[in-house]
Amino acid sequence: MSLEIHFTSEEYDCPVTHCTETVKVKHSTRRVESLDADTLGQPVGEGNTRKNLEDCTGLDRCGVKTTHSSGNISNATYNWDLCPRMPL
Repeated sequence: MSLEIHFTSEEYDCPVTHCTETVKVKHSTRRVESLDADTLGQPVGEGNTRKNLEDCTGLDRCGVKTTHSSGNISNATYNWDLCPRMPL
């Protein structure tokens, strides 16, 4: 079993910010070898891909991201229920 991860960027018109935003999407595919073989006799990989939103240019304006400061340290919390792109 192997895990393949890659990222893509997509633009969309956000109904919350009323702007064109760019989202970074994480694609995670877990591959499991099947018992079937391809024409060269190699195992064929079967995969299940999950897509998760990793980042968006509008997170500071739409209310999903809230930044909390404590001294010199800033922490952010995310309320993904407010995001129109979740779940992807």
